[in-house]
Amino acid sequence: MPPWRSGQAIWCAFDYGSIAGRQGLKGICDHARLPKRSWYWYRNEYLRIPPPQWPAEGTPRRLRLSADKTSIQGTDATDDVQIVVTVCDEQGKHISNCPPVTLTIESGPGEFPTGRSITFQANSDIRIVQGQAAIAFRSYHGGPSVIRATSPGLEDATITITTRGEPMFVPGQTPLAGDRPYMPPPLSEAARQAMKNLVNVARDRPCLASSEAPGHPARLANDADPATHWQPRNEDQGAWWQVDLEGFYQISGSRITFRHEGNWRYTIETSQDRHNWVAAVDRSATASTSSVRNDIYPPGTVARYVRVSFRDGPAVEVAEVEVHGVPSLR
Repeated sequence: MPPWRSGQAIWCAFDYGSIAGRQGLKGICDHARLPKRSWYWYRNEYLRIPPPQWPAEGTPRRLRLSADKTSIQGTDATDDVQIVVTVCDEQGKHISNCPPVTLTIESGPGEFPTGRSITFQANSDIRIVQGQAAIAFRSYHGGPSVIRATSPGLEDATITITTRGEPMFVPGQTPLAGDRPYMPPPLSEAARQAMKNLVNVARDRPCLASSEAPGHPARLANDADPATHWQPRNEDQGAWWQVDLEGFYQISGSRITFRHEGNWRYTIETSQDRHNWVAAVDRSATASTSSVRNDIYPPGTVARYVRVSFRDGPAVEVAEVEVHGVPSLR
């Protein structure tokens, strides 16, 4: 066995939904068929193709639309196109920022799973991740379709996809696909039962924070006692709290309990080395005022460190941070 092999195999190339717990790692491509970092790792190990530079945060200026191909063969729904939208800076470089983005079929036939448009936004489980999102597009009529990507304050992008086959799309006569707003799938009873067995792997683990108000140290945010809380100092305008899980865990999500209700806004990042951080949750624009926030992480998230950054500075009072996961071999 080559020395770089870990002893685990990824048996499913794509992420999959499961309530059965950790049945091996998830896929190396996400649900939208976008490669994850592990895909580039495998490609490098087998084909010696160096991975691309991973996107970093920047100043978003424009969008870019691309596709795995620009034509669909036939109108019987046996072929489709993967549309990819990318957030770019002024120079057109892919960055990791995750603004809301809407794709709209501006003219011609075709549809997304949600109809003539789809929106990727932070408060949904279909969102921009690491500056990219993707969706399938298909058509039951022949002809060109123009798709436009928009985001507030950013330069639009368009792409044309041509479907070959009959019947042809006739503007003003051919019925357009109806809107089917995305609705997250409801939790099954089996999933509810499985969630009862979640383990809080952050409890009593070493933690630190950007600052600590007197009598409210960082350790009180993961001591399993909701009567205690961590609070940053009054002058701390960029408050964050971080936990070391002391090992690698496959993380499914987290629960943050604030001391009071309020429109608390935050982002969550994960890391395997405390130097390179990956965005997991973005609640910087949430409208929620609940004191308890449950968040789901991207499928297959493996990390040792979890950091929560708050947008409300010293006003934040965090009673508990729970991180739910199971051991991983990294």
